[in-house]
Amino acid sequence: MAGKWSRGGFIAGASVAALGAAARGASAAPMMDMINQRPYDWGTPLEELGTKLYTPNRVFFIRSHMGPPGHIDMKTWRISINGMVKKPIEVTLDDLKRMPKHEVSAVLQCAGNGRYWYGDAFPEASHPAGAQWRYGAVGNARWVGVRVRDVLASVGVDPKATFAKIYGLDNPLLPTTPKMIRGLDIHKVMDEDTIFAYEMNGEPIPYYHGYPVRLVVPGWAGDFWVKWFSNMTLQDHNTTNFWTAVGYRYPDKLGKPGVGVPPNKEHPVTVMNVKSIITSPLSKAGFKAGEAAVIQGLAWSGDGAYAKSVEISTDGGKSWRPAQLGELPDKYSWRSFSYRWTPDAKGAATIIARATDSKGAVQPKASPWNPGGYLWNGVQSVDVEVS
Repeated sequence: MAGKWSRGGFIAGASVAALGAAARGASAAPMMDMINQRPYDWGTPLEELGTKLYTPNRVFFIRSHMGPPGHIDMKTWRISINGMVKKPIEVTLDDLKRMPKHEVSAVLQCAGNGRYWYGDAFPEASHPAGAQWRYGAVGNARWVGVRVRDVLASVGVDPKATFAKIYGLDNPLLPTTPKMIRGLDIHKVMDEDTIFAYEMNGEPIPYYHGYPVRLVVPGWAGDFWVKWFSNMTLQDHNTTNFWTAVGYRYPDKLGKPGVGVPPNKEHPVTVMNVKSIITSPLSKAGFKAGEAAVIQGLAWSGDGAYAKSVEISTDGGKSWRPAQLGELPDKYSWRSFSYRWTPDAKGAATIIARATDSKGAVQPKASPWNPGGYLWNGVQSVDVEVS
C-alpha cells in the first residue's frame, strides 16, 4: 500500500495517543509517503527533505517491524547490561542523564531505502521483497545521549566478548514472528560516537522513534539503531536470531540478478555507502530557456566517510560540472549541494547528481542487484521540461 497520509491523522488514531505530544514529537500534520500502513512505514517526501539540514522530527521517516510498544512505564523502565561482564547492571534514564553528554549529527537510513529502484534497474529479475522505499527512508538529526562505552566502563566487559545482542521493547504481533534482535560488533559498540540517545533535534526522542532511549550507530544502516532500547547482552559469538542470521544480509559474492543466495553465503548489512539525492527540482518541473535556476540536494556516506564532492549533469550524464557544497557539521551528517543552471535549449532534459566520498567511493549509475534489495545508491535522474 502506498500513498500520502497526514502524519497528524496517523498519530491521532494510534493506540499510544494518550502519551501526549511531548513524547511523540507531534505538532502540525505534514503529508508523509505511506509505504505500509501496518506495520508503520512512513517516508519523508523529497520536498520535505530539502527544507532543512536537519530533518524535522515531525516529518522524519518511520520504519517499523513490530510497531511501538503499547505502553512504557518510566517508573520501571531500565536498560539491562548483562552477559560477559563482571557486574551486570540496570540503568535508568536519570542515570544516563547524570553521565557526560555526547552529541553526534548523523544520517539515519533504512538499509532498504531505494529498494523500489532495483525493479527499474533490473527488469529481468524478480523484484526484491520488502517495503518499496524510494527516497524517503532517510533523515539527518542531532542526537544527544551518552556513549555506550561510558556505560560499559562500570560493568567490566570480558575481553573475549566480540558481539552485543541488542533489542528493544517492541514485540511481534504473532507468536510465529521472531523478535527484532540484532548482533552488533564489539568494535562498533565501543566506538566513541555510538550512543544511547535520549534527545533528537533538541527534543526528547519522539515515541515512534524509540522513546525514551534509542541506540544510535552512526555510519551504519538503521537496522542497528534499536528503538525503545531495553537490553544489551555481551557474548563471544553473534546472535542466531532471524534478523541477524537470515535477515538484513548481503551476498559475499554478487551473482546473477534474480537469483537467491543462501544466508550462509551472506554477511550482515552494516556500512552505508556514498549517496546523493536531488530535492529540487522534482520530476516534470518546468524551466525557461535562458533563465537561471538552482538545482539542490543532499549527499552523504557511511562509517566515517563523508561526501567530499558532488557533480551535476543536465544532459543525462554526457557531461558533468561540480556543485557547490554546504557545511559539514559532522562526518556522519549529510551536506547540502547546489548548482546554478541556465538552460540554453528548449525540450526535455535529464538532471543527475553524482557524489564522491572522502575515501574515493563514487556513486554508481545503478547498485548491484542483491536478493534483499539493500544499499541502493544508484544515481537519481530527474526529468524536466525546458520551454
